Amino acid sequence: MKTALPTTKRQPRTRLHAALRILPRRFRRSEDGNATIELALWFPFVIAAFALAADVALVFTAYAAANRVVQEAGRLYSAGIYKTKAQVENHILTKIQPMSPNVQAFCEGDRGSVITVAVFPVDDVDGAGIFPALKQATIVVESQIYVEYFPDPTEIVADQNLGPDC
Repeated sequence: MKTALPTTKRQPRTRLHAALRILPRRFRRSEDGNATIELALWFPFVIAAFALAADVALVFTAYAAANRVVQEAGRLYSAGIYKTKAQVENHILTKIQPMSPNVQAFCEGDRGSVITVAVFPVDDVDGAGIFPALKQATIVVESQIYVEYFPDPTEIVADQNLGPDC
């Protein structure tokens, strides 16, 4: 005949174990709150991902707008509407400064082609501004267009801002 070993109550190892022993078994095994805990853990990462996506979208939108302005300025010089490179740079600055106050514009070229460039920091167009890697970057937009209009040599005046009445 087998003798039953005396049963002893195990002492809980920690206060948490003691508290869990008191709870009803059904409540201890329930997994209803798991989604809430997982959401609380992942929520900051999801918000950071959305903020990064928004920042990148704003940067690409600013690049596209600046690209359009730079190409437009080059085309205006190419067609002979702007006579000097200073007018081209002024056009770029005027159009991009509402979006980025720290923009720099350059126009280089000879009689065959014109290269127009706009440079501005990403920090000017960054929305959330919580990613340090984006704050240190710079957007460079460059366009090269062949000149279709060759002015009369008598019209060429070195870097003077000529208006339509000149």
